Amino acid sequence: MQDSIRSIDDPAFWFWVVALGVAALVTLYLSARAFHRARLIEDTPTAKIRSAPQGYVELIGFTRVMDGTPIIAPLTGQPCSWYRYSVDKREVRRSRNGTRVTWKRIRSETSREVFLMEDGTGQCLVDPDGASVYCEHHDLWYGATPWPRHDLPRRAGLFSSGDYRYRESRLMPDEPLYAIGEFRTLGTDSQGSLRDDVGAILREWKNDPATHLDRFDANRDGEIDLEEWAVARQAAETEALRHRAARSVLHVTHLLRRGSDRRRPFILSSHAEGELVTRYRHRALAYAAGFLAALAAAAYLLLARLTP
Repeated sequence: MQDSIRSIDDPAFWFWVVALGVAALVTLYLSARAFHRARLIEDTPTAKIRSAPQGYVELIGFTRVMDGTPIIAPLTGQPCSWYRYSVDKREVRRSRNGTRVTWKRIRSETSREVFLMEDGTGQCLVDPDGASVYCEHHDLWYGATPWPRHDLPRRAGLFSSGDYRYRESRLMPDEPLYAIGEFRTLGTDSQGSLRDDVGAILREWKNDPATHLDRFDANRDGEIDLEEWAVARQAAETEALRHRAARSVLHVTHLLRRGSDRRRPFILSSHAEGELVTRYRHRALAYAAGFLAALAAAAYLLLARLTP
């Protein structure tokens, strides 16, 4: 084996050394990322939608159907909350070494439609754009046309065949949902400042002083002096706060989405939290094994080549 390695010309030898080095770095990064995600899921406490803080949170609830146009999975035609699909075409390549069958992706799409999540304390809009989504509902089957007929079987059997391969994954309505991402309450942000609200109320009172400002004219001289104006401003602030509270109850919209910090993943999963952690840990171990294998192979090549 050592003689065979030494017989490889320099360009080919260093190509394989560099390729193995790059593979080692990539698998090390992927292993660290998977382990980081497992720890992040374990260490992030579960919040309730009604009382969730602003920022990065973990929510556990159920997907719900929103009013309006339903979300339909394109290949199967099933109503859902989120979907991802792909269509691949079989390509047969013949050469001197024989026949090789490959699949070429001709169409794919991932849903970006906002859907609803509920946990018993409130509801939250979920913007799935940029999320890592893990579903329990997967379909794989084959057919003879670029677009499947909905009456075709949803599962691929042992001897399934066809020139086209269809894949579809879905989050279904009313199924359990684990979510971790950036949580924002939009209602309070869109109300403007308290000063603006107070100013608007005072302007309204000035336009109708007989109805509003006369009650602050304590000395009944027909004018509002500085002390009386301070009392009026305080009353306007109290009313503005009451109005803002009412608007918050009626119009607050909670939104879960991908945050700007890419170190904090946005994950949606129909699998339970513990199952998701186990999946990430297994993935981290697999990548770590790949890192060690690539590193050992590169080291072996170098030692075999450079050792006298």
